[in-house]
Amino acid sequence: KPNPVSNHKPKPKPNPVSNPRITSNPIVAPTPNPSTKKDDIDDDDALKEIPAEIPYTTIPTANPSKKDKSDEYGTRSPKEIPEIPYKIKLDHFENISQTDARKLYLELDRDPDEFWETDIKKAMKSTDKMSALLICNKTPLNYMEKYFEKDSDEEFDREKMTDFKDENEKNGVEAFKLSSNTPLNSGLKRFQEIKKHFFPDAEVNYANVFTLINSEEETCWSLRTNIAILQKFTSLKPPLCGIPITGPMKLALGTVDGALGRGPNKNMKSTRRHASPEVKTSKVLVSFWRDLVDQSSLSTLDDIFKEFIDDFKKTKDVDTRARRVSLCEQCTIAYDGIKYNSNEKSRTVTIERLTPTPKCYLCFIDYISRKKLVASISPIIDMAPASNDANLFIQSSGTGTDENMPFFQEGLTGKGQVIQVSDTGLDLNHAFFFDSNSNVQVSLEGVVNTQHRKVVQYVSLNPADVFDKDGHGTHVSGSIAGMEQGNQLSEQPGIAPNSKIAVFKIFDSNDNFLLKDFEDMLALGQEAGAYIHNASWTSKVASNKYSKWTEKIDKELFKNEMQLFLTSAGNFGHRENMSLGSIGVSKNAITVGALTRRKNLNSKEGYDCVAGLSSRGPTSDGRIKPDLVAPGTGIFSALSQEVDTTDNQEGESSTQTVKDGTSMSTAIMSGAAALVREYFIRGYYRNDFFIPSAALIKATLLNGAQDVKWNNIGGIINAETKAYDSQQGFGSVNLVKTLPLEENFSFFLKDQVNILDDEQHVYKIRKFNKNNCDLKDFSATITWMDEAGQSLLNDIDLFATMKNYNGKFEILYPNGQSERDKRNNVERIRVPIESNNEVTLYVRGTNINFTNRVKYAIVASGCW
Repeated sequence: KPNPVSNHKPKPKPNPVSNPRITSNPIVAPTPNPSTKKDDIDDDDALKEIPAEIPYTTIPTANPSKKDKSDEYGTRSPKEIPEIPYKIKLDHFENISQTDARKLYLELDRDPDEFWETDIKKAMKSTDKMSALLICNKTPLNYMEKYFEKDSDEEFDREKMTDFKDENEKNGVEAFKLSSNTPLNSGLKRFQEIKKHFFPDAEVNYANVFTLINSEEETCWSLRTNIAILQKFTSLKPPLCGIPITGPMKLALGTVDGALGRGPNKNMKSTRRHASPEVKTSKVLVSFWRDLVDQSSLSTLDDIFKEFIDDFKKTKDVDTRARRVSLCEQCTIAYDGIKYNSNEKSRTVTIERLTPTPKCYLCFIDYISRKKLVASISPIIDMAPASNDANLFIQSSGTGTDENMPFFQEGLTGKGQVIQVSDTGLDLNHAFFFDSNSNVQVSLEGVVNTQHRKVVQYVSLNPADVFDKDGHGTHVSGSIAGMEQGNQLSEQPGIAPNSKIAVFKIFDSNDNFLLKDFEDMLALGQEAGAYIHNASWTSKVASNKYSKWTEKIDKELFKNEMQLFLTSAGNFGHRENMSLGSIGVSKNAITVGALTRRKNLNSKEGYDCVAGLSSRGPTSDGRIKPDLVAPGTGIFSALSQEVDTTDNQEGESSTQTVKDGTSMSTAIMSGAAALVREYFIRGYYRNDFFIPSAALIKATLLNGAQDVKWNNIGGIINAETKAYDSQQGFGSVNLVKTLPLEENFSFFLKDQVNILDDEQHVYKIRKFNKNNCDLKDFSATITWMDEAGQSLLNDIDLFATMKNYNGKFEILYPNGQSERDKRNNVERIRVPIESNNEVTLYVRGTNINFTNRVKYAIVASGCW
């Protein structure tokens, strides 16, 4: 689809009186050079005492010392490294990939480490023309260059990072410390070296290359290549490693527990030998290599999968170990009851239900995982709306009036914005959405009707089930955009009352989750003009781990820079930390937790406490989640007539109800995002009309978020929460302190800035001036969309130097840390404003992946 930016026609600039201009640009545009020099910034005098190269400096060791030869990834010369066919052990693979390989071996009564090696040796003897391969590179570049010099007898040391020392240290400049040799060890450089030495005469098909991990210490990829390259890789010596990908390596985390019909918190040892045949097994998604399916002699996925079943029923286990034969071979006659659905477009097969015992199911999964056409196998996580509907919650009357709603006063009400809502549907006859002059056509194709005052599109994945019999989707949509026809901001309007809704019904009346493809859903929404998506739902059980669904979301958001996606943290707060729903683990989405009122729900003190029900972070790899928190208890909004048994009238209904949950807080945040998007599109930022990227909207919301002091854990209110923790993330959204409506504080942004590996951009802030300024803190935030993967694959660093009034310097690090952030694709620096202080921001492409395609957005607010 065309980029909406390219089709955007600038509108006439608004009248400065009704649309006040923001202060002129106080910051110099980013410099293209990797290093920071004085002539990079216009004001040379202001930089006389700033170190010439802050803060990245690499100094190779002049006289390398010999290392311990027992070090697996040490600095021995190639002649001293023993010939080892592969060096990636099972425990190391588990560190770089969330896999069920070990659990599969254990459940099938196989010794994990022994069968790991056996499977790899078998795969190395494969006669297939193409094979899947895992490659890891754990070396500095200089060492690798020497590694490939055949006649070299010299021993080499690693490149070492040293703390940067500068003559200005006497003025208070501290060294910017790096824990490793990051500038030399980016995923891009590592992949370039792999390509140079192993693919010198051939193009790499990047569609078949996937990054599993990209850290300071190591980068690992999976790719498909021909058998000659495979054999070349599998003879590598450390610090390069290569092994073929075997069947058990394809199983995503949770597959085995799902097959055995047990919850994620069950103890494996006590249940593994007592799995009942009656236990309901979970759905499993089998993904196929697209090109191999296209080349298959069989015409459809149905034919391919049927052949898998037939082959398994006829095949004897090649391993003669009695224990395994008795476990799996006896299952090969029990598979007439397998039921599955295939999706030719996505090249996937969903196993819906089967009659064999869970152990036999696991044997079948093990069997098909070893098929070369199969790329991965993962559990399908059950989803549910993320709210708790309870009559005990007290009605929230709303504390705002027109006098203290400055965005409404300024005319920012969401006009022109469309929010796609994936949920249980919508009551079209509710007064918040009813249009007496236009009808809505419910369809699978996503028919667009821009004439309807509220609902421009209604997609139902089950055309025979279109009503909102749950009421969740109607309530959520009312919080976002609800407003009665002909009523200028009714008593209970949505956060963006003049915005519109594109409905995408993903739950049927029996609460079955129907969604299969994020790409199609988001594409249909964009046809209706929706570039904000509200997903007030998550997994039915808490899981802070990266899942297949999370991967799908991150993949789509990385491809589509304009698409903003907001999702619920989940309502598993009673489990305290690491209780996120699986969708909330996404790197690129905005994950929203819930706030409540500390004293009572009917007080006027506002939402000042993290709600007890709100799921907590961090993610399994230590990233900050949730991103933001918003009101989520006592939320008054629309009630669907399908739920309201007391309303017997036909036609329009105006009944409302109270709900609580992170679903409600996500809806409120989506409305706020619509106002931010409208702010930029209508030229409120320096009369500059443009369509903001998703990264810019995300950065803007997080940059202005305010700390929440109180926290509710198990019904106990305490003050043990602060910004960047697992309770509130970056804090509570506050639009008044996010975007200036008058010249009450300064604001700066840059959107969709390309940054390359090892490149550094510099932004110079003018001297702080607290006069006539409503902010107490200076804040700067960067965000970027990262590639799909369980950990950070593209690392951009934000840091700053602050020169105070007496000329001393201080290094500022993001996210409340005392060093650079290596985990998050959101980084914020916040410091109290003191007059005459000066700040210089640095943005560094520290470790960019092999695609070398990353754009960031940066915003800053304060007094200057």
